[in-house]
Amino acid sequence: MLNENFSHGKGWGENVTLSKQIFESQRFSAGAEFRDNFQQDQGNYDLQPFVQYFTDSRTSTVFSVFAQDEIRLRKKLMLNLGLRYDHYSIFGGATNPRGALIYNPREKTTFKFLYGQSFRAPNLFELYYNAPGNEANPALLPEIAKTMELVWEQYFANHFRVTASGFYTPSTA
Repeated sequence: MLNENFSHGKGWGENVTLSKQIFESQRFSAGAEFRDNFQQDQGNYDLQPFVQYFTDSRTSTVFSVFAQDEIRLRKKLMLNLGLRYDHYSIFGGATNPRGALIYNPREKTTFKFLYGQSFRAPNLFELYYNAPGNEANPALLPEIAKTMELVWEQYFANHFRVTASGFYTPSTA
């Protein structure tokens, strides 16, 4: 017996980013993004004999705004701060901060302390696919990850670099 899954989608989107050097030591960037998924179809069926187990048609939108501020604190020390908000029509919004402290003691040596929070939105397959062997979960929420990282980058010559990093990802369960 041949069984087939299908998924088809159509959408469009736009984004804009503006960036401005505010002072000699500061650059601010901000932007927005919009995505309209006006067709999101999925399903499952047997070919012979034809038996349709599942079919689903949906639409969704995503709207995002973001900002980043890059500040040179000293000649060899930079602070980079960012914030992003995403609003999904399917489940709501999420705000995620990011930050980096970047130190260049020498021309080819860089140390970084990074912090970030991100998320992954559940897709329509994970939320609504309901065919034999799979159960839909429309209550599924986004996955959230927070990370902290220390990085050392050392360049040798023009095309050789060594990078070492250590990171910590706290449990979100």
